[in-house]
Amino acid sequence: MGRIDARRLPNQCAGVSLLEILVVLILVSVLLATISLNVVGKSASDAEATATRLRDQLIALNNEAILQGLLYAVVFGKDGYRFMTLNRDSELVPIKDDSLFREQTFPEGVTLSEFRISGAVLDDKQQILFDSTGLLPEFSLTLGSEGHWWTLTHTPGEGIRAEKKT
Repeated sequence: MGRIDARRLPNQCAGVSLLEILVVLILVSVLLATISLNVVGKSASDAEATATRLRDQLIALNNEAILQGLLYAVVFGKDGYRFMTLNRDSELVPIKDDSLFREQTFPEGVTLSEFRISGAVLDDKQQILFDSTGLLPEFSLTLGSEGHWWTLTHTPGEGIRAEKKT
């Protein structure tokens, strides 16, 4: 009745084996690598998508200025950019009710780091004018995030390009 079966008692305290520790470390490493790649991948894809979208919008706005015979502008700020047109009082006002030329906010982490027109760095009045002639000034702007930078350039005769900055 009061007998204790020795086969049921553990001989030693059970511990964690070295193999179990290694498996856990490998799983944690894979998880951290996956998370860091997704974060870096997202900022890279945000920068590329922003540069590509802006390039396409600038090309479309230049074509719109030619077709409509109107003056348009793109005005850049720290958080994004907006499309403008001249009103009847010859003032630049935001374009309204247009799905393509609506105000754009940069994705989180994406910034405009440099803006040049005809080689001059502009800190104020960062804008590009588009008129009915279709002739654009030479410009360059750099945007991106966390080491993923893209440059949009216009050189006469070459059009507007978006290229990854190396």
